[in-house]
Amino acid sequence: MSQLGETEAFLPCRKFFGPELRINRIFFSCLQPSGVRSAYRRQAKEIHRARFAIGAVDIRKRHHHLLQDLNQAHRTIQHFLNLRQGKKLRWPPAAT
Repeated sequence: MSQLGETEAFLPCRKFFGPELRINRIFFSCLQPSGVRSAYRRQAKEIHRARFAIGAVDIRKRHHHLLQDLNQAHRTIQHFLNLRQGKKLRWPPAAT
């Protein structure tokens, strides 16, 4: 089992919380599942392909891929939080 550290969780957090947020060890120590869930839902609402159902095919495909990336980022952060709590898990997390 390979470990997932702050380095691997940095980019997914940047995707969720934006580039203006200072992400450091203090941020990771305060990161809570409820905050991750809230940020995920906010981002998913903005890019979900159902919002673009009547748009061009290329726009729908782009948003589909953006949502897949967001889902992977969410799995990565959730895995990081679970490891931080001491749960023994396999890396990478299985796609759902």
